[in-house]
Amino acid sequence: MTLNTFTISVFVLGLSAVQASSQDIYGSIGLNLNNGSVERTDIAGLPKYANGVILNGFVGKEFNNGYFIEGEARLQETDAAVASDALSSGRMIALRAGRDFGVYDIEGFVGYVTSENDNDGTNDRYFIGLGGTYRVNQKLSLNGLLGYLDGTGGTDDDGFDGMSKFTHVALGMNYQFNNRFGMNATVSYGDGVMDDDVPRDEAAIVKEFTIGGTYQFNNPAWSAYANLAYADLYQGGERDSAIDKRINIGVNWSFGNRSSQRLRTRPAIPNYASWLAVSGGILE
Repeated sequence: MTLNTFTISVFVLGLSAVQASSQDIYGSIGLNLNNGSVERTDIAGLPKYANGVILNGFVGKEFNNGYFIEGEARLQETDAAVASDALSSGRMIALRAGRDFGVYDIEGFVGYVTSENDNDGTNDRYFIGLGGTYRVNQKLSLNGLLGYLDGTGGTDDDGFDGMSKFTHVALGMNYQFNNRFGMNATVSYGDGVMDDDVPRDEAAIVKEFTIGGTYQFNNPAWSAYANLAYADLYQGGERDSAIDKRINIGVNWSFGNRSSQRLRTRPAIPNYASWLAVSGGILE
């Protein structure tokens, strides 16, 4: 089974779960439209802008003892002719499992991501990690992820051009002002190697900050969001660097148990595909 086939299967599984309408099944399917620029900061020149679309979704099942399991998929396409050496397309699949203790939950996750930049090179990586959410009160929740991304698959110099042995941490918050409006923010930092084996002073470093808001429609199944993402990617040894700025707007359709805490507060898996593409295109 190919990655594309498996990814589509996750979405089909989500639609099938709607028919079950079980109280312990929950999930969401979302469409994201974005516009952004990837600017080389080591070479003078104007930033190049690109339009993109992301289709993402997940389906989860909660058990009576608090345990849960979730399958997740993400498809990305970008106008690669505009954003040089940045993301052209990306695919991500992931499996999460953990336990909800009421005030907080803890999870582990594992997945696979492939990215293609506009020079038609691909980088394929696996990732694993731990995450969790702490619900301070009915309005505020805090979350975090510790992840590790590695592998050398792909066609971009046999997959060696993109970063690997990449460890990262992300900390985030969600705040619900009322039944309609909410806000969220996430800060991420990661450090890995280039070409699979280079001195640490040539490590690839990623810093990203995201801030946004959410809106709940009258129909509880539908919500909308908008956010601004700013990523600074840098390779010290070769002094290659890039700034990736992106505005995202999107809608989500949720199904199943919409009162599930996970549905509202689960931490997001980072945009690995975009990070990989920039590392394999600009930082390599």
